Amino acid sequence: MKVIISHDVDHLTSVEHLFDGVQLKLFARSVLERMNQVISADEYGKRIDDLFKTQWHHIDELMDFDKANKIPSTFFFAMTKGKGLNYSQTAVMPVIKRVMDRGFDVGVHGIDFQDPQKINSECLAFKEIFGKSDFGIRMHYLRMDENTLDKFDQNGFCLTHLNLQTKPRTELARCGNSLCISWIPMNFIRGIRYRKKKSRES
Repeated sequence: MKVIISHDVDHLTSVEHLFDGVQLKLFARSVLERMNQVISADEYGKRIDDLFKTQWHHIDELMDFDKANKIPSTFFFAMTKGKGLNYSQTAVMPVIKRVMDRGFDVGVHGIDFQDPQKINSECLAFKEIFGKSDFGIRMHYLRMDENTLDKFDQNGFCLTHLNLQTKPRTELARCGNSLCISWIPMNFIRGIRYRKKKSRES
């Protein structure tokens, strides 16, 4: 068994969230969690400080850590805007190239899971940046329905050999007809654990 870490890139800068309510929600949530002692004063201070920082990602630090510890990882970038994700293709293009230059795999952080034309558009946009057809997709918020994989298959993504009727379904696929790999997803997503009268750190 081979474990590969995936990094979903939802944010690049704080500026992209000036008018979409993300910063306001982060502030309100932080205040409420501090009042209820869910987070420590130090964690609260770090969150408020982040609101005034331009950079809202730690991609370079993650690459440094993964390289130093010989951890294989893949960074997934969106080609269109989605829930809580508001950067543009122009803004993300140099970041993708920087990650590629460091020798890491990259893929699509898929947004649309229902509209065939939009799915195809995301695939083609990433292919233009990436320059090859061999890349994967990981859905934003892991969203999909019973027809999503069929639509991937029909709009530029080469699915695995797993039976599409079998559950759990595969989350990752390959774009292009030259390579098909079977993936069995094990998703460990950072969550929030609330403990009464105990603080926590993110």
